[in-house]
Amino acid sequence: MILASAMSVLTLYFAFSLGVSGLAKIDRQLVRPNGTSLRRRLLGLFFSPIAGRILGAFEVVLAFLLALGIRTELVAITNAALFGLFLLFKLFLMLTSQGSRCGCFGAHELSAIDPSSVIASSLILGLAIVLAVLAQWPSASALKWIVAFIFLTIFGWIVFKTLWRRRLENKPI
Repeated sequence: MILASAMSVLTLYFAFSLGVSGLAKIDRQLVRPNGTSLRRRLLGLFFSPIAGRILGAFEVVLAFLLALGIRTELVAITNAALFGLFLLFKLFLMLTSQGSRCGCFGAHELSAIDPSSVIASSLILGLAIVLAVLAQWPSASALKWIVAFIFLTIFGWIVFKTLWRRRLENKPI
């Protein structure tokens, strides 16, 4: 029962992390960065609004697969790999001194990438690896219907509130 509880808590944590992060990327306005240098255009391919929305959609799909318990063994490994890539990217930005104002924590918070940020990402990657290991045991997903219900209820409310906010923003004054 402890194994199933730990698996459920970690599954909810990562499903909500991915779901909310993906929803924020999808909900962002499409704004193209200015600049014509080669470096700016190359970085623009990876950081374009379209690339952000594709990553956001991938995160939301991964969140749903994780929360609904669909192919949990493979999805948990994919989740760990994604957080591993995020950590590598943070390390790259920090080591090249480009992480001073990257916006790596969402559209509304420009936070510098520093050693504490890398340590936090390392801890999150560790939790993702624990989830991937736990997902390999069939008995660990005994409570997956509860996880699915909690995720669908709360995430559905978040999507509803996001759509409602968009409706109010687009309403003529």
